[in-house]
Amino acid sequence: MATIEQRLKNPRDRVYLPELLKHISKMESQEEKVLILREFANRNAECLGLAKDFMQFTWHPKIKWMLPEGTPPYRSDYPDYSLAPSTLSQAIKKFKYLVQCPTMAASPIKREQIFIQLLESMYTEDSKLMMMMKEQKIDQRVYRDVTEDLFRAAFAGWLPPKENPTKDSV
Repeated sequence: MATIEQRLKNPRDRVYLPELLKHISKMESQEEKVLILREFANRNAECLGLAKDFMQFTWHPKIKWMLPEGTPPYRSDYPDYSLAPSTLSQAIKKFKYLVQCPTMAASPIKREQIFIQLLESMYTEDSKLMMMMKEQKIDQRVYRDVTEDLFRAAFAGWLPPKENPTKDSV
């Protein structure tokens, strides 16, 4: 089987975001991580959109998920990506029903139902990453050093500037 680096160079090979992030987690150099992220985003419009959406839905300060905290009861039984009917890049298209915006599903029950259906339609790794996105926190035990700062270094301008906390004068 081809390595991630080999698959990134072949436009016909598919690279899934969770496997890319796990690969990045094993790298030592920040510069290498940034280069791999950029290489992924530059593959095609789908990868570019996925990288940008991942960053926005995970770290954008104005995006508010309108779902209950914690993990809902769901079951993702697909043993690999090729057998799952959906992927994270497809599921992201329905996030507009789950976050605070004009197209958000009106009923909290309907939003949770959509969310669970999305989780159950994907391979387990995609579902777990989607849960992290909803919580707006990447589990560092799973994706070591995959942080907002890493993505900001790779894709400057995709998020608004960080707000500096104001210091109280004493």
